Amino acid sequence: MGIVPLGARRRSAGFQVVMRQSALNEIHDHGLETPHVEVCGVLIGGVYRDDLGQYLHVRHVVRGESSESTAGSVTFTSETWDEIHRLMEQQYPDERILGWYHTHPNHGIFLSSMDTFIHENFFDLPWQVAFVHDPVRLKDGMFTWQDGSVKGSSYQIERDDKPVGALNPDFRRECERKLLVWLVAAIIALALGSVAVVWSQVPPLSPELTEFVAQQGGNQ
Repeated sequence: MGIVPLGARRRSAGFQVVMRQSALNEIHDHGLETPHVEVCGVLIGGVYRDDLGQYLHVRHVVRGESSESTAGSVTFTSETWDEIHRLMEQQYPDERILGWYHTHPNHGIFLSSMDTFIHENFFDLPWQVAFVHDPVRLKDGMFTWQDGSVKGSSYQIERDDKPVGALNPDFRRECERKLLVWLVAAIIALALGSVAVVWSQVPPLSPELTEFVAQQGGNQ
């Protein structure tokens, strides 16, 4: 599941997904807002064909509000679909639903049996896709229909905006910096705790030794 920036070279022959960076940023932002539970939404844009074959152009996303979410699953409800269609009529009346996205907080990039069920029953057109984002491990993956089943696929990015989240090097460095600070603080706390334990086990000075030490200090 590779990523090829659009403009660096022409897209590969055959079916291909081209996603705007701004749409990808929206998915990353959505995932980072609630990294403890899965969230979902739909991919919006158009289906086209050129001399290299058919391709999708993902230009926007619509969040799946009112979805039923847990740490390990997410489900589109009737309220979710009502809201999606209402927003599409208002904001993107000429666009199509190209597929869906959802997050896997710290679970990695794959389609579970429930994900596959959702895709097969709600996004069964041969050009509809599924996109998965892990907001904890900072990974992304695209899945497309191939020979009757849904499999991982490459996709290309149209750089219409600066990357955020998983594809932003600064974001990764900031996460690594925070992790390093946390580790250093944990090591210092552990070291101080060990010193305190050792010190608590040192026996107190006897009265005779205490008096001797005091006398030596007075003699000086």
